[in-house]
Amino acid sequence: REHETIERFAKDETHGQEKLASEKGALTDPRMKELLGDDVYQALLDDIELLDVAGDPFDFDKVRAGELTPM
Repeated sequence: REHETIERFAKDETHGQEKLASEKGALTDPRMKELLGDDVYQALLDDIELLDVAGDPFDFDKVRAGELTPM
């Protein structure tokens, strides 16, 4: 959200035992929309908008102090 980027991780069945491949891209990159699919991409945009409008401003110091969640 802060950097307007998406990181999409590959799905696997190792339950965290192996490092997963990931893809990064800008939130506005059409390739990311294609990878996520229209419904998931739109839900992501809606969630980000909700956080921007209704959520607390992101403050990394508050996150470190446990006073704000990074979501």
